[in-house]
Amino acid sequence: EGALVCYVLNAFSLEGSFLNGISKFLPERFLVIVNKRDLLPKDYSDEYIVDKVKDKLAHDGIHPLDIIITSSGNQRNNIDTLVSLIDKNRNGKSVYFVGAYQVGKSSLINCILMGYSNSTEKMITTSPYPGTTLDVISIPLDDNSFLYDTPGIYNSSSIISFVEPEIVKYVLPRSQVRTESYPCKEGQSFLLSNLARIDFDKGDKTTFTFYKSNDLTIQRCKINKADDLFNSICSNVNSETRCRKVTSIASMKKVSFKAEGEGTGRLVINGLGFVEFIQKGQQITVYVPSPVEVSLQNTAISK
Repeated sequence: EGALVCYVLNAFSLEGSFLNGISKFLPERFLVIVNKRDLLPKDYSDEYIVDKVKDKLAHDGIHPLDIIITSSGNQRNNIDTLVSLIDKNRNGKSVYFVGAYQVGKSSLINCILMGYSNSTEKMITTSPYPGTTLDVISIPLDDNSFLYDTPGIYNSSSIISFVEPEIVKYVLPRSQVRTESYPCKEGQSFLLSNLARIDFDKGDKTTFTFYKSNDLTIQRCKINKADDLFNSICSNVNSETRCRKVTSIASMKKVSFKAEGEGTGRLVINGLGFVEFIQKGQQITVYVPSPVEVSLQNTAISK
């Protein structure tokens, strides 16, 4: 029908919001929107975000009309620019918003609609649990075209698709993340509830800087005590952030890395966040639920 598609990503969790195979469904004319920029620290590099998105899209053979970074929270960054970009490229046709179900499409559309009308009567009611739009919502833009909010697409590589709905609100940041840095040496382990565990097995001292939801507490211990601590978290029925699907460390997938790159390394757990550190050949083991993807990226991020 010649419609314009807006493919929405999550700035905080890029890897967890990319959809494998989406290229075969996208039309020739589409925009890429990197939403939730306000969740990252203000001095974080927008240039890095755009470069990362471009590299991933090019690898998948995807070539958008444009890439724009937005925030649909209290800051509402670049919403007016986005409205203008949509108007410029839709040629009077309808607009479809698509993406994984943690990217904030409905909240973004609410902001966009305010650019078309000052009335709040057309605002979309969003659930307290992210990612629960279950049907296509259509909003008239004019007599002949609509804006469509589509259900979030399931992404099995993200921890958001694994945990219970009531845990999602603790895993996804609800406000700008406060980075937490820990000087660390070999033999130390870091636990994020029973959702992930990172072991610094061997190597030179470094500092781990965590980017994760402020609602998740990091617990640190020696590796030889990490199994017992992890299992105790699994059995703590009073923990609001405990995933009931994870019953012990034995139910977790084990992924090992050697930080052989230069400069800043980034250890990414899809949907949960990432850890930055200076790479010096360290050996690191990560435990995550089996569907969740983990990667170690070599990157120099300008701050």
